Amino acid sequence: MCIISAIPQGKQISKATLQRCWNNNQHGGGFMFTDGKRVQTFKELTSFKRYWKAFTEARALHPDSSFVCHFRISTHGKIDETNCHPFLVNNQLGFAHNGIIRNAPVSPNFSDTYMFNATILQNLPKSFLDNHATMSLIKEYIGSGSKLAFLTHDNRIVLVNEKAGEWDENGVWFSNSGYKEWGYYDRGGQRVGTYGSTWGDTTYKQSSMGFASAVIPNYSSVGKSSSKVNDIDWDKKLKSAKFDKEIINHAKSPCCDAFDVSKTYDEKCGFCDNTLKGHYEKTSGYCLRCEERYANEWAF
Repeated sequence: MCIISAIPQGKQISKATLQRCWNNNQHGGGFMFTDGKRVQTFKELTSFKRYWKAFTEARALHPDSSFVCHFRISTHGKIDETNCHPFLVNNQLGFAHNGIIRNAPVSPNFSDTYMFNATILQNLPKSFLDNHATMSLIKEYIGSGSKLAFLTHDNRIVLVNEKAGEWDENGVWFSNSGYKEWGYYDRGGQRVGTYGSTWGDTTYKQSSMGFASAVIPNYSSVGKSSSKVNDIDWDKKLKSAKFDKEIINHAKSPCCDAFDVSKTYDEKCGFCDNTLKGHYEKTSGYCLRCEERYANEWAF
């Protein structure tokens, strides 16, 4: 899933946090700020080094500005700079989006957010942020799982569905918890997590089973990698609910085809219409790519 970080004026965010967001959302990153007259945007598709350099330079040149950063995983449209967030509604207003806007017109080339901007936001009066009725309609249109972060030329951050995200201890708002450093277990791109489970002093909040959007090695603890899944002592590392243990046993079973991506079925994903692969996708009705995004966005 994508992630937004909204950084109010004077608040700080670390390079490590932004790099985690970049690494977990590898289809481009961008940020926006204001020079007092216009909202300015920067977009980068391939290099976090260039992203970080541009971000730190912009922060130094515009210390009085708030910043809104976005990191994308593509759900609709091409992976290119055009579909990379943030988007300008006009030269005095920009925004970033996290989620799926199902009501937006569908295009093979442009994302749902791009189409939402082109067909809805850019046709509204420039003062729509201050119109409660209009903002209520926008909130209804995008759905409860979507989040928007607007930045105005006069340095206001306006959040839609703010409570669906979270504020960190530094006063930065994130549209989901994807900015955090987690210890988790990964097998062949399939993540076996511990939603709602507790180990030691840690309560894990990631979903029980989902697609690892980036190519990530197996981890037995944060920062410590394990070269083989069998190196992990599952029973000792996890104190999980019955459902989690069933998934872990499923993952360890050599006869299980849950990770056999070469095995396809006739069924189509309920969201993206891709052909379902493997036992887990077939039984859930959704491809792993959509399951991970929507599990967090729509709380299935």
